[in-house]
Amino acid sequence: MQNKQLRFHEFNEKDVVPICVLDGYHTKPIRMHSHDFYEFVYVKEGFTVHYYGESTTILTEGDMFVICPGTQHAYTGLHYTQVYNCLFMAEAIADVRESFRGMPGTDWLFNSGGADSAWMRIRLDTAERMRVLSVIERMKDEQEQRQLGWGVMLKSLLIQFITLFSRYYAAHYLANTSEKVYLNYVVKVLNFIEDNYAKDIDLNAMAAYINISPDYLSRQFKKIMGLSPAVFLRSYRLARAMDMIRADASENLSHIAQAVGYKHLSHFSREFKIFTGVTPSEYKNNYYNI
Repeated sequence: MQNKQLRFHEFNEKDVVPICVLDGYHTKPIRMHSHDFYEFVYVKEGFTVHYYGESTTILTEGDMFVICPGTQHAYTGLHYTQVYNCLFMAEAIADVRESFRGMPGTDWLFNSGGADSAWMRIRLDTAERMRVLSVIERMKDEQEQRQLGWGVMLKSLLIQFITLFSRYYAAHYLANTSEKVYLNYVVKVLNFIEDNYAKDIDLNAMAAYINISPDYLSRQFKKIMGLSPAVFLRSYRLARAMDMIRADASENLSHIAQAVGYKHLSHFSREFKIFTGVTPSEYKNNYYNI
């Protein structure tokens, strides 16, 4: 079956400015697709598995990468992942495009769909995240407010965004390539958690499944994911509980707690409130407006 190709006008039908910023929470897999525009992706919160060609990458908070027109990619394991997407057509920067030639991490501007373009993925530190968020949120604000000269400002901010990407790519990309050797371990653990989260599993069970020591697994998992296996397991269980509450208003909360691996409703309720800010009952009432 042919993969779907997304068109820029589907997201920006009425605008003459070929730049569009989107944001939102994603909870379901996004099937393999391509598009006729460039796309920057910034993960503000959550985690997901990203597929690009024959490669697999685990994305977590602070990750940023670019996808070129015509290339295919997909996401799975999206559990309340907040993502910013900056979409733009080539003509948006046509008059300044040559200014980027030779800058680190900008080959994709001159070789659309080039090899490894999506794996210019960088994991930003705290200060870098603040700068990137500042630029992309200003872009979104210009797009929504449409004050005098908003199109010019949007283009200027996009140029800033690409420049920041180049700087951070130069600073981080070579360091991040060392993570690839550990990726296979982490993907196997993610699959193990997805298949067994309802059971009484822990770090020792995960490590035994892939035949490495718990300490080694914990170090490499945190290096790639940015959080420990235990925190990931807890987050995954609670995200699945949220899915179950949203799927069926009549589902008993005790049953949901057991279905996602909690023996006691009180323990489940405490961790649910830490994770979401509300109790399971409050979440259910708010969702269904009871």
